[in-house]
Amino acid sequence: MDTVGDNLAELTEAHIRRRVGLIATVFHEVVSGDLHLDVLHVAPSERKPFHLLCTSGMSASPMSVPKEFAAHDRAEVCVLLDPSWPVGSTDFEDEVNYWPVRLLKVIARLPHNSGTWVGSRHTLQNQNPPVPYADDVDYSGVILLPSLTLGPKFYRMELPSGSAVSFLCIYPLLRDEIDFATSKGPDPLFDRFDGAGLKDVVTKRRASVLS
Repeated sequence: MDTVGDNLAELTEAHIRRRVGLIATVFHEVVSGDLHLDVLHVAPSERKPFHLLCTSGMSASPMSVPKEFAAHDRAEVCVLLDPSWPVGSTDFEDEVNYWPVRLLKVIARLPHNSGTWVGSRHTLQNQNPPVPYADDVDYSGVILLPSLTLGPKFYRMELPSGSAVSFLCIYPLLRDEIDFATSKGPDPLFDRFDGAGLKDVVTKRRASVLS
């Protein structure tokens, strides 16, 4: 595996502690293939009222990016969840609670398994045609963007090697929003996000921004 140093996991944890808060839990991956992925959890606080879940390990190898995106060849993916979201080990036995973690791992492995890349403004759907991520869940795709809540200082982590890691935040999408973004592109969807006041903290359910 092409690495940027054995301390990349430590640098990732330090970046999250500095920009978000103390790491409450590390959900260690017991069985891994070529890519070992852990998920770091920062619990809600008064200053930052949301859960942060972020991969650690995706950036250990560069993605196969086009030449013009060479500065974005390493990434981790994260999600911000509503503070009421159940995130304990027992809670994650229910797919209705666990699907964001599963999705983080699927996205993190996708570039390395398929020889492709993921970056800001990319949309990904759950199967074709899109289906919900779990029973009693309406979301069936995502768009990847920098976190509006955490800001640009969180989005990029500069490395001693001169490389950098981008932290991509998943914004779950409903079926009609996926179709809209596919047909019209992401910018009109962003306009609808703004009009609806949509934030990046994910709730169990929400109305479509196209309603």
